[in-house]
Amino acid sequence: MTSNRKIINATPVEADGIKFKSKMELLVYKTLVDKGYHPAYEARQFTLMVGGRPQFLVLKDGKKDASKIRDITYTPDFSFIHGNCMVFVEVKGWQNDTYAIKKKLFLNHLMEHYGAGEVAFFEVHSKKGLLACLEHLNSL
Repeated sequence: MTSNRKIINATPVEADGIKFKSKMELLVYKTLVDKGYHPAYEARQFTLMVGGRPQFLVLKDGKKDASKIRDITYTPDFSFIHGNCMVFVEVKGWQNDTYAIKKKLFLNHLMEHYGAGEVAFFEVHSKKGLLACLEHLNSL
């Protein structure tokens, strides 16, 4: 796992007026479009935990810390609708140090807000993996 920063060894690219963070994201986008989907790139941000100021004493190195706890947010790489199903696609190369917990929080958010058959989450690491996910989606 890498630290939470820019994608390691990723080459930013632009196509169709969209600035992708990596060539893999562009490949996934083009594949989705070629298969007839209309993917939105980083179009939705979800608040997984609302932050705020603690109403209790917080000390940092013996000094009062009144820092605000920031919201935890998650932005899936792609989202689109397939029939009555909301589909989210996360393109993964290297995982940073926050991805595992954010993924769990996001999946929990989906369980709380969507019913069975109303949502799908794909984590893809290759075009082959994406095609397998789409095949499964089309069989539903």
